[in-house]
Amino acid sequence: DIAEIWAEARRDKLKTSETKERLRRYIYTNNVAVDVFTKAISETKTKKFDFKNDPNGLYLPVFLPKFLAQCKVDFSGINNKLDIIDRLINGFKQLLENDNMLKRNLLYNDGTKNKKPRKEKAWQSAFKLYVTHVLQGANIDVTPEFETGVGPVDFKFSEGESFKVLVEVKLSSNPKYADGLSKQLEAYSKATTNVKRSYFIFIDVESDPEKSTEKRNKLLSIKNEHKLDSYIVPIDGTITPSASRL
Repeated sequence: DIAEIWAEARRDKLKTSETKERLRRYIYTNNVAVDVFTKAISETKTKKFDFKNDPNGLYLPVFLPKFLAQCKVDFSGINNKLDIIDRLINGFKQLLENDNMLKRNLLYNDGTKNKKPRKEKAWQSAFKLYVTHVLQGANIDVTPEFETGVGPVDFKFSEGESFKVLVEVKLSSNPKYADGLSKQLEAYSKATTNVKRSYFIFIDVESDPEKSTEKRNKLLSIKNEHKLDSYIVPIDGTITPSASRL
């Protein structure tokens, strides 16, 4: 019942405060709702959150800024908003591909011999923090989890209602990474007015080069087969060997 209330609120594009009021009314007028809910919660088996390895990257907002302190993107002489966003995204690509310390310390689970990338949400959070840091003064608004009417896109860049750019961020380890391009981003773009461009940021964390090539080629095949306008931005998210080991 609660899930359905939230689903209706999303479809009706209600504010969070209005949705919470609906939930309150539902519980207050349903005598057994609280009993059923507390019983369900008490019987649910859960695992403790792993704060040490921080798989969701909850601590990124605390530690990432020091890695971004010297990170600047030169927008001087660029007046076209699309060019600004394009340079912004390519700056994020360069940051991830060239900063092993950032990946090793913040974007991969620490404390294990075979480090594994943190969950997709952590990488999306890193992108959000990077964008917030770099875009200051560019007069472009950024909205995470923007509701398109057919689902939330990861990021919407906008200047008023006449200029919008959509960005979807997917890790290669996500089993539905291809759907992010062919189904999600495509649907979001069609459902949103005045979308000037869409980006599909594909963060490749595959340790196997053959798997990496296979997944990148699959995305290109989907783009060509369906004649998609979305820009695919592949980013090497693996921890590369140090210069001394090359």
